[in-house]
Amino acid sequence: MKRKIAVIGAGVIGLTAALKIQKEYGENIVVTIYTADKSPNTTGDVAAGLWAPHLVQDTPEDKILKWAKETQDFFWKLWKDGYALDAGISLQPVVNLLCDDTSIPKWSTIAIGCNEIKGKELERFKNDHKIPYTGGFTFTSFTCESTKFLPFLENIFINNGGQIKIKKIENFSQLKDYDVIINCTGIYSKILMSDNSVKAIRGQILRVEASWQFHTVIDDSDDGCYIIPNANCVILGGTHQLDDEDTKPRIEDATRIIKGCKQMIPSLHEAKVLRHQAGLRPGRDQIRLELTTINLGNKLVPVIHNYGHGGSGVTLCYGCAGEVVDLVKIALTKSKL
Repeated sequence: MKRKIAVIGAGVIGLTAALKIQKEYGENIVVTIYTADKSPNTTGDVAAGLWAPHLVQDTPEDKILKWAKETQDFFWKLWKDGYALDAGISLQPVVNLLCDDTSIPKWSTIAIGCNEIKGKELERFKNDHKIPYTGGFTFTSFTCESTKFLPFLENIFINNGGQIKIKKIENFSQLKDYDVIINCTGIYSKILMSDNSVKAIRGQILRVEASWQFHTVIDDSDDGCYIIPNANCVILGGTHQLDDEDTKPRIEDATRIIKGCKQMIPSLHEAKVLRHQAGLRPGRDQIRLELTTINLGNKLVPVIHNYGHGGSGVTLCYGCAGEVVDLVKIALTKSKL
């Protein structure tokens, strides 16, 4: 008899986990995704989708490096195999500038073509932007736009025999008939799991029309801004306001973002504003990726938690999905004993 797995959540974390499970088990397993909503109404649909670890709090660096590299390899394969347009994947240069003597992050060692910015080049950026940078680095990265990427993953999942059910899961007892449950509910885990370590990290952006802007620029200081091109617009950001659950765009935030981005790239004075957006990243002291069990009626059901990715859902999704598969193997082996 086929084993049944339920995945809660249809964002980038839930969809990649579901696909990776399908790839591992094929017809020997049935995977069903439960979600209160799906693209274009997920948290990820607000994001710029840049591959670069961000707001991962105290998650161990070795895990970040592993998950980020596996996800980067996944994007590389899609891009090289001709799926870039359908999946919303672009490859572009990134300039990441640092302040306050912040060191270059360790994940830069796996970034494509990474080079340090120093000397006269650093002075040029300091003078052009009128910001006292203390360092920086350049690399090539992917943007993965959720408004295309999530439907792309959904179609593959459904074509593989998966089902997506629009239903809000308020208690795991609703899924008592499944052999394994995968919890990919992001910020909703604060309620579903009563996990008070989950806190919203509010992010506000603007989408503008600036067809001449082809590279990403990031000011990594506490109040810094960023400019990230997507296929049909350029995203100006942003904020990272901890424990703030307001999804309505604020004038004061938009004003600061516009001012900061135009200071770095003056040509943005000519950019037409298309849309203001705000979303909530699922912040946590550490990403939770572990196997637990829960008593549902007369049986113990394995529950694998995969949430709390901060601003790195796109960056870490496929690597985390691989670890979910490893935990599913353990859960199914134990359930046979």
